[in-house]
Amino acid sequence: MAHAIVNPLVYLDPEGKFPLLPLFVNCYGEEAGPDYPPRPTPRRCYEVGQSIRRFLDTRDERVAVVASSSWSHSFLAHRFGCTTIDIETDRRYLELVKDGQGSKLAELDPESLQDSGDHEILNWIIALGILGDVPAEILDVRESHTQLAYRVAALWG
Repeated sequence: MAHAIVNPLVYLDPEGKFPLLPLFVNCYGEEAGPDYPPRPTPRRCYEVGQSIRRFLDTRDERVAVVASSSWSHSFLAHRFGCTTIDIETDRRYLELVKDGQGSKLAELDPESLQDSGDHEILNWIIALGILGDVPAEILDVRESHTQLAYRVAALWG
């Protein structure tokens, strides 16, 4: 499995006791090469999350929703020649998540994601579709121009 799925499991379920439904999102799309399928749009990812939510609402089990991925990546931020993290864009996205306006991320166009290097935020947008517009408690933010990616840890009650 991909590191975005395995890494959280090391901490959340190291013994593999809980059922898991991993979602694999083609975050890089056609940028990865001419034979790669296109990435889904932010709108489509949000709609997938909403569909999952409708299903979960029919169930009695408690469910944890985990979105694991970095946000902008320096080596993907075309706006900066793939040399630095798009911190300003990530800060705007962070405010939306913090303020319970995650559905606004569904309105992003694919070109904006590619320019900012925020390809992997699509994973978060699916989770935001599941959670709805609920404010997040931001636990940690790793901002650095020297790291490969902008990192956020958030929690919803």
